[in-house]
Amino acid sequence: MHSQTNIDAVATVPLSHEATSPLVQAGVTAAHWSSAQQMARRRVFSRLLQALFREALLNPDQLIVDPSTNVTLLPIWPQRALLRFTGLRAGALGSWTLTGDAVLLTQDHAAVSIGCASDLLRCLKPLLSTQEADISNLTAVERLSRELENSQENDTLCQAYRLAWGERLASELAASSTRDAVDLLTGHGTPYALARTEQWGTGGHPWHPGHKARLGLTPAQVMSLSPECEARVQVGVAAVAVHRLSVTTMEGTTAYNDWFAETFPAQIAKFRLSLEQRGLALEEWLPLPVHPWQRDATLRKIFASELASGDLIFLPDVFIAAHPTMSFRTVAATDARGGPMLKLPVSMRLTSVERTVSPKSAVMGPRVSTLIESILSADSDLASTLSIVPERHGLHFIDPDDNRARHLSMIVRDTPTAYVPEGQCLLPVGALFTPDFTADMSSAGAPTLLDTVLARQAYGSRAERAARFFDAYLRAAIPAIVGLYLRYGIALEAHQQNTFIAIDAVGMPKRLVVRDFGDVKIASPALEAQGFSISPFRAGHTAYPDHDIPRKKLIHAFLLCHVGELVLALFPEKGCTQGLHQWSDAMHAEFEKQRMHLDPVTWASERRALLDAPWTFKTFVRMRLLDRSEDMHATLPNPFAKGGLLTEPE
Repeated sequence: MHSQTNIDAVATVPLSHEATSPLVQAGVTAAHWSSAQQMARRRVFSRLLQALFREALLNPDQLIVDPSTNVTLLPIWPQRALLRFTGLRAGALGSWTLTGDAVLLTQDHAAVSIGCASDLLRCLKPLLSTQEADISNLTAVERLSRELENSQENDTLCQAYRLAWGERLASELAASSTRDAVDLLTGHGTPYALARTEQWGTGGHPWHPGHKARLGLTPAQVMSLSPECEARVQVGVAAVAVHRLSVTTMEGTTAYNDWFAETFPAQIAKFRLSLEQRGLALEEWLPLPVHPWQRDATLRKIFASELASGDLIFLPDVFIAAHPTMSFRTVAATDARGGPMLKLPVSMRLTSVERTVSPKSAVMGPRVSTLIESILSADSDLASTLSIVPERHGLHFIDPDDNRARHLSMIVRDTPTAYVPEGQCLLPVGALFTPDFTADMSSAGAPTLLDTVLARQAYGSRAERAARFFDAYLRAAIPAIVGLYLRYGIALEAHQQNTFIAIDAVGMPKRLVVRDFGDVKIASPALEAQGFSISPFRAGHTAYPDHDIPRKKLIHAFLLCHVGELVLALFPEKGCTQGLHQWSDAMHAEFEKQRMHLDPVTWASERRALLDAPWTFKTFVRMRLLDRSEDMHATLPNPFAKGGLLTEPE
């Protein structure tokens, strides 16, 4: 065990004893901290560069490349300076990687090392421009720079903890009878095992350079609340007057108050006792779980009038033990009956958005769950590859202002472990990209849990195993997500964090399990053509008159941020040719399968949009520089189009 001073000596940001003590207790050493700093810097730096090129904020045509030296130069003409990159490389699907360093060469011949992403952004400020507005101003750049610095600092904390945690897990594996890291994390198939898998697998958004931004938290709070640090939180319970709380329940599900009493018997007993001691009638109140940080940091101010009037009461002696999952604000109550998941507002900015639970999400989650379960009951072919994690209850405070109501709300989900057949194990897709703790995790090329899954196959090179795995993956994923969209017009937000893959004993994918329906987009004409319908929370949300908005959701969340990232990980060669061919074949096959279910005009239109037209994606950095919360999009070349990545050279 190393001393606290060893940690402080290598810290790039001041850490109090409150922050360093948990690191030391977890076994974090100075060597861990140094490696974590390098990893965090590299991750934020690379994701920023990738976003700037992908979003056309930087023009790759201006790069001067010297292949013989692996050096790339980017002129910054207004400053008469050059940025020199070592190991900068463009890849498939708009990806960019940087394996070396970055140096600013000034007009007076000085060479200044660019040590972090925020310094890089400030250097590039003169080159940033968009059609929407001037974003090279100091305010916009400084706002994003602070978020990048916060993300890097938090990532350093989390990576340092994970390096020590990984050593403990490796020792646990060596002393157990399980065969590999995946078995150790998932072998029990319980809500607790899944929560540990999610915590280990939390890597952050694969595209967002501010993927670990958690503005408003101290380093100690980051460690005590973050899944990457094995956090276990005490979720508070508030009493809310029945007439101030809207409850939406999925069809065929027990009423919310009965569900709460059955799931949390000890908590409901304390809840009732607290009300009795205050002389309040039980039937006039509902229990509402609240995130502990939000309760202490923001709710007392936002709902001061309700606290004063008595419509809202915090009960300090009633709480629920839970584990944060890949989604910081969604916690798993693994000790409770059924191990449910609770999606809670936290009222802080995570990545680039303030994370709450909107009234729309609270209402539409149960409605969408009911709809999709009805479809799966009627469509056995779809049900063979897709399961969903139903959202049983959605609650939100009743207020004319949605911006207030979204801070006091909740969604109740089942545990995903309930939807996996015996003999299979469930992995969050995001966890596939995180390190395998049985090897050196500090290097850029460390093996991932995906490599561990591939190793379960009995024979073949890694490339051969990757091809077999991806073929099985596509047989499950494309019918499940693209098939659901084509036939029913439903675009799930099936990115890495929201999606689980069920694998068999030899690592072959069998089905997808998808959660989180707060931002599902539905093309109403397609849904109604199949005999189904849904009532939107409000016009302009969830259900749309055509495919445009749902298609953008499908492309960005599933095709690019999910399948596209899996292609890059499975087939690391520059062109990813093998994986792209397999993916193209699977997409074409799904269109042929769905032809009989769609009218010819819709079929041809969607085929052209998904297999030929440019793909749209959300522009995270552009949105932050312009300080916009509504989605903004740019385009990438379609990898399947004629003249695209799969076109054979003449």
